[in-house]
Amino acid sequence: MFGKELSKQENTIAWSMTVGLLNVGGLFGGFIACHLADKFGRRNALLMNNAFLFIGVILMSLSKRVDVYLLLPAGRFVTGVCCGLGSAVVP
Repeated sequence: MFGKELSKQENTIAWSMTVGLLNVGGLFGGFIACHLADKFGRRNALLMNNAFLFIGVILMSLSKRVDVYLLLPAGRFVTGVCCGLGSAVVP
């Protein structure tokens, strides 16, 4: 990360935090779901959710291609927000 080799312990911590960000994002997505569903309706909220999910997938995909590790956790968080929002909005 940032031109520095990570030790085994640092690598484990980095990957653990990256994996956990999906759940943290899901927490935030669940909180904002009711507001988006009330403001835009369930259907439109899910359509917006899918657009943001696509952005999260693009971020994660670009992480390896452009060799920027931080895009992976960012994409993981965005994907988690979308998972939480989708779980709360769908009846």
